[in-house]
Amino acid sequence: MNRSELVAALADRAEVTRKDADAVLAAFADVVGDIVSKGGTRRSPSPASSPSSAPTVPLAPLATRRPASRSRSRPATA
Repeated sequence: MNRSELVAALADRAEVTRKDADAVLAAFADVVGDIVSKGGTRRSPSPASSPSSAPTVPLAPLATRRPASRSRSRPATA
């Protein structure tokens, strides 16, 4: 799913215009990016606890994260 498909799906589900859905998606991405870049925390989902009592998990700033290793070798193509 690309961005325009996501915006269309959000607009349909929320019964708003695509322009409004796109604005909300952009704002959401900005907020998440700000939180992650500041090393914020996120709540771990726990079905047995309420959201206010869920434990928080620290997030490392993006600059300190390492990309996933690519240890799997790709098969040779003939």
